[in-house]
Amino acid sequence: MNDEKIIELFFHRDEQAIRESITAYGAYCRTIAAGILNDPADIEEAVADTWLAIWDAIPPNRPQYLRLFLGRIARNCAISILRKGNAQSRGSGQAVLAL
Repeated sequence: MNDEKIIELFFHRDEQAIRESITAYGAYCRTIAAGILNDPADIEEAVADTWLAIWDAIPPNRPQYLRLFLGRIARNCAISILRKGNAQSRGSGQAVLAL
């Protein structure tokens, strides 16, 4: 299925849009997340977050290039998970010092 049809499915709020996106760009999003994250569970979380974020972003956005739009969202989701993990590790270190 081409990108324009997938975007139209998103605009009609058809869940088939997610399935078609996963088929077309699942490996691409996974590769982007794997380039940022090391843990397979974190990679899968980032990819799952990508599908939720794309569902929320289309509509109102109508991306001209779906692949690039998905890649940006996947990258942002992976970075968010990385930051969350780093923040938790910094916080636990300070708690140990305080004790």
